[in-house]
Amino acid sequence: MTMAFGSLYYLPTVSAEISPLAEVLNRLTTQYNPNPLPRWSLDHRLFRGTPNPSTSNQNSLAGNEKSNPASARYLQVLNLSHHPGQSYVAITSTTGPSQTRAETPASSIAGSETSGEPATVIAIPAGAQSEEFIQLLTSKFGPLWQLRQNLTLTNGYAFEVGELNVRAGEIKQGYGGTQLVRGVVVEVECRDGQQQHDRDYNENKIRSFWEGLNIKGARECSQVPRVDELFVSVRQWCDILRIRA
Repeated sequence: MTMAFGSLYYLPTVSAEISPLAEVLNRLTTQYNPNPLPRWSLDHRLFRGTPNPSTSNQNSLAGNEKSNPASARYLQVLNLSHHPGQSYVAITSTTGPSQTRAETPASSIAGSETSGEPATVIAIPAGAQSEEFIQLLTSKFGPLWQLRQNLTLTNGYAFEVGELNVRAGEIKQGYGGTQLVRGVVVEVECRDGQQQHDRDYNENKIRSFWEGLNIKGARECSQVPRVDELFVSVRQWCDILRIRA
């Protein structure tokens, strides 16, 4: 499955009363007059590998009681409504190769994470088989993988802006009435131009669009050239949604 070239932007919620989503939608609709697309949703589960007992003992003897998130193993299960019929399982042991940039109030690059090996991604049928896989992880393989977070996005907004598709929505953690809004995610993707020579054109188009919104404080996750096109969007989503490591 080939996915379109795009970037993800994550805006954390600073308070329970104020969500960045209203600002995103207001600027998007007033500045670009977009055409609405069908609503969308996602579901994401993050599992963290339990430390090897021998490694934990060595860290304890060395006085290093805290685990290092950069060296931890992660297993993530992702469902995207705009890629129906499949659930994506990503396993990684280090920080992925997606370019993650944190914006300062001046929109400059404050830092990046480009080290580590890319996540191994497979696709499995969504629905019953995906839920059975998750049940297997939490029951039979519970000693190996600990569920760290469950994020959902429901009834998200989607628009067509020229050659771009733009999706936005609130990321919530938990279930039912106990859900906590963690932030807002915005996906901007080009619908065409999959070839390597189109990369700079697409990247500039997406950057120009985002800068035109003039929204500060977002963490950006974009493609990197050395990752194949097959599951690059999944790797981006898994990177941006790994809020609690």
